[in-house]
Amino acid sequence: MHADALLLIDALKRYDMTTLETVETPALVNVYTLLSDVQRNANHLRTDVRSVLLNRLHHDQPVSGQFGSVQRTTRRNRSFKLELVD
Repeated sequence: MHADALLLIDALKRYDMTTLETVETPALVNVYTLLSDVQRNANHLRTDVRSVLLNRLHHDQPVSGQFGSVQRTTRRNRSFKLELVD
C-alpha cells in the first residue's frame, strides 16, 4: 500500500487535477488505477485495524486521536417476513 500511495502522491503532483477535463487520458488512467489500488489496500488495512479496535473500545464511548474519533456502536437490521395465506 505504501508504494501505491507514494506513486499516487507523485502523480497528483505532476498532473493538475483541479480541472479534470484538461488532463490527458493516459494521466487520468494512471491516477484512476492508483486511486483504486490505494482504496483496495486501505480497505484491507482498515478492516484489520477495526478488528483490533473492537477489542479495545467500550460501547458508546468515543475515543479520539489526532485526526478524528471513533465510537463503537451496534446496528440491528430488521426485516419483515410476509406470510402468505391460501
